[in-house]
Order: sequence, then structure tokens, then C-alpha cells
Amino acid sequence: MKVPNTSLRCRCFVAVLVLVVLTGVGKGAIYELSDEWSNSGWIAAVNEDWDIGITVDAVRDDAVVIQIQKRFVGDPDDLGLMPPMYIEFIKDSEEALEKIIISDEFITNDTSVDWIDFHIELAVSIFDPEAGFGVPTDPSGDQFETVIVTGTNGYNGLPTKIDFYDGVVPEDPPDQDDFRPGWHSGYITIIANPEMEVGQRILLKEYPTIPEPATLFVMLAAGLPMLLRNRRRRGPNPERASGLLIGGLALLRRRRA
Repeated sequence: MKVPNTSLRCRCFVAVLVLVVLTGVGKGAIYELSDEWSNSGWIAAVNEDWDIGITVDAVRDDAVVIQIQKRFVGDPDDLGLMPPMYIEFIKDSEEALEKIIISDEFITNDTSVDWIDFHIELAVSIFDPEAGFGVPTDPSGDQFETVIVTGTNGYNGLPTKIDFYDGVVPEDPPDQDDFRPGWHSGYITIIANPEMEVGQRILLKEYPTIPEPATLFVMLAAGLPMLLRNRRRRGPNPERASGLLIGGLALLRRRRA
């Protein structure tokens, strides 16, 4: 059943309060997940400093259908990890709809490094999980060839993680339209625990994976035997050898810079 629109005052207070607890930052952007005719009973909160947008496609009898736009910026942290981005879906009504369906995501890599994997997770409570990925959760991988849905720790034993492998999302590409899970086909369906209370949240976490220094060394080492074979066939070529070594070292310096 669709929920009629009501005042946003209480919703904004709850959303910003949860956001402060999550991020330690008092600035939050609020999205009401409704259309012109009805409200889904859900709102979404994000850190205002993050470049995240949410568009509502439709509010159905059992689900709200949305698109997400997201832009990652900056450099890896001291551990070589890219900080994740979060979206909090906050239950705003006792009659909130059962499902939140993400039909498309548009994720831009405006960081300083290429991505070799990408991960979408639901961070749920251990003993009373708030949600899980339901059917259908089958987003196309776009640049990634492999998409794996895993976990049994969600609501009613549902999975909580989607991993994208076997591909690369380059940094700062010219078209600025990097990674689009679900664009070609499929959806991400979040099923909420009906026992959630008003004000409780479903936390969606997304983050890329970047090559580790050890991976770069392996890539470099893997290239050396090929280089040696080519040298035996073609004769010595110091320029080619130095180019390979310098290229590998440049990648390492860039990761450490």
C-alpha cells in the first residue's frame, strides 16, 4: 500500500541525527523517496560533502524504484584503500513499502587510481538484520565480466554483498560515465525486514578496490619472462627493458604519492 505524503520535519531530524552518528559530520542531504502521487515510506540520507544523487523512477504497490548517481574523488588512504560511500535508507512510516529497487547506478571514477573491483554491501545488524538482497538482484557488470552475490547474514538469510570482478574502471575517463551496474540489464533489490521500527535504517555501502603494491610487483614480474623471451628472439633492446622497469616503478610511486 502506498503511503500519503506527510511533513518532512520529523524525517529530516531523524535522518540528520543518524548521519551524524555514522559520519561524525553534521551536514546531511535528505531525499524523500516519493513521486508526485505517493510516498514509499522511506527517505534516504547522505553526507552533503559527497557527490551523490538519487532519482525516484516510480512508487509501486510493493516497491520504490530509484536510480543512484555517485562520483568518487580523491586518493587512497594511508592503507591504500579508497574510502567507501554510504546511503542510509531510513524507515519513515509503519506502512513503508517492502522493497527498494535500484534500477541503475551511474558511478564516476574521479579518483587518482584505476579500479580493479567494485563492491556493494548492506551493513546489517548481527542478531536482527534490517535487510538483504532479494530477487531480482542480477545487475549487469558493465566493465566487469563477473558479478557474484554472496552472504547469508541478511534478513531471512538473504545475501548482503555484491562483488564485481574481472575488469577495470579507469580513472578520470573522458566521457565521465565510468561504471553503470544494472544499466544493460538487471536490478538490485533490497528487501526490508518488516519488523524494522520507524527511524531504523538500512545502510548501503559501496567502494572500489585498487591494485595493491604487491599486485603491481606481480604484474611487473610476470612481464619480465615475456621480455626475456622477446629479447632472445629479437636481440637485446635496452630501451624496451628500461621502459618496462620504469613503467612499473612509476606505478608504484604513484600509488605511494
